[in-house]
Amino acid sequence: MHELSEATGVSVKQITTFIREGRISIANAPNMTYPCEVCGIPIRDGHMCDSCRTRLTKDLHQAARESSNQDQINNMGKGTYSAIDKLRGN
Repeated sequence: MHELSEATGVSVKQITTFIREGRISIANAPNMTYPCEVCGIPIRDGHMCDSCRTRLTKDLHQAARESSNQDQINNMGKGTYSAIDKLRGN
C-alpha cells in the first residue's frame, strides 16, 4: 500500500477509500491489504474483518433481545381484565 502511495503520490487513506468504494480492485494484488476500520488488522475486502463483523452481529442480536425483553416487561398487564377492573366499573 505504501509503495503504491509513493509511486502515485496518492495518500494511503485515499487509496484505501478507493478500494472500499470499489474504484480500485485488489483482486490481482494478493499482497495488498488495508486495515479493518475497527481493529486495524489487514483485510482484503469490506470495512471490517470477520472477527469484528461477528462481534458486531452478536452485539446487535443481544441488543435486540434486550429491547424485546424490555418491551415485554413494559407491556405486562396491558390488555388484561381483572376482578378489580370489574369492581371499578371498567
